[in-house]
Order: sequence, then C-alpha cells, then structure tokens
Amino acid sequence: MKKSKFKKYYVLNLRFISPVLCIICLLAGVAAGILTESGAALVGFTAGVWAVCLPSVMKVCSVTLYQNEAFFYQSFPVTPLQTVLAKTAVCAQLLQTGPLAFFTAKLVTAGQLYGMEKGGVAAVILGFIGFEAFCLLSAGIILQGLDFGNNFRDRKKGKPAAAATVIAIGVTFGLLLLVLSKITLKHLDNMTVVSVSAAGLVLCSILCIWVNSVRLKKYYSL
Repeated sequence: MKKSKFKKYYVLNLRFISPVLCIICLLAGVAAGILTESGAALVGFTAGVWAVCLPSVMKVCSVTLYQNEAFFYQSFPVTPLQTVLAKTAVCAQLLQTGPLAFFTAKLVTAGQLYGMEKGGVAAVILGFIGFEAFCLLSAGIILQGLDFGNNFRDRKKGKPAAAATVIAIGVTFGLLLLVLSKITLKHLDNMTVVSVSAAGLVLCSILCIWVNSVRLKKYYSL
C-alpha cells in the first residue's frame, strides 16, 4: 500500500504563504482589536486584511491548479479530494489569522464578544467553530469561482477568465453574507441561532469541499 503524499502536498501549498504576511496579519489583528471599539471595526478589518491576503490565496488556488505552472503540481500523486483539502486548509489558515487575532485581543482586553456576552464560554466555542467553518467555506467558494471561470478559460493568458471568476465568487459570497447578516448577526445573543448557524457553516464547508473535489475529478484540465 502506497504511503499518502497528502502531508507533503499540503506543505508544498503552504510554501506559497509568506510567514511575514502571517505575522503582519497577526500583529495588525492584535493592534486593531486593542485600538478599536465598535463591532463594525471587525468587519472592516476583515475585509481589508483579506484583500491583502488575496494574491497569496490566488497563488494557491489558481496559479498551482489552473495556470501554466500547474503542470508540475498536477503530477503530484494526490487525489482530487486531497488536492481540495490541502488548498482549502492552507487558504483558510491565512484568512483566519488576522480576524482571529482581532477577536482574541478584544476578548482578552475588553471581554467583548460583540453581542454574545450572555452565552459566556459556550458563545466563545460556538463563535470559534463558526468562524473556522466560515474561513473554510470562503476558501472553498474561491475554488468554486475559479472552477467556474475555467469554463470560460482565457487561453491567451493561460488562466480562468477573470470576469467569470469574480462574478461567481461575488454572487456566492453575496448570498452567504446576506443570509448571515439577516439571521446570525442580528441574533448573536440567542445561542440557539448561533448554534444552528455554526452547524450550518460546518455542513456548508464540508459540502463545498465535496463538490469541489467532485468537480476537480470530473472536469479538471489545464
């Protein structure tokens, strides 16, 4: 029985994430958490730090999968599921660094849970699970968008069509954020809603990983 190459493939993808970028996100998250007061600051900070991280995420999800450089990575002996798992996990780790540092700094310095104070420790645990699942789902949505964009592949540039990719990612993210803003964010003091939301995000992230692996196996081509 052949030994799995997943760990080596995961490390290979991880090398596309600069340790300096991770440290910057971490320090920026701590500083923003200490210096800001409103819950809106977390949303604004997350949007900003994710924009900075996007080039690295695209290297992991696009350059090594759909562009010319992908010939080397395509030859790596891993299954489609392992490919999706590695890329989703690596991107989620990067995306979570800044916001998680922000949230932790705010919790330690001010005891602020942004509306979940009534839930205590349970709220912290549920919030952590939900956020981790949200980051995994976000990385999965980016992979789905690139898969959609690859259907309209820019042969001249050798990569998925930018417009189709942006539209697919934007529409999916828009729907996800609309649901979260209408249901979860308005009832953060209700542990039932928070629990169901966290469970829903976990299930959606798992489903997204499965769908991406099926699509990769069936339709992937350089």
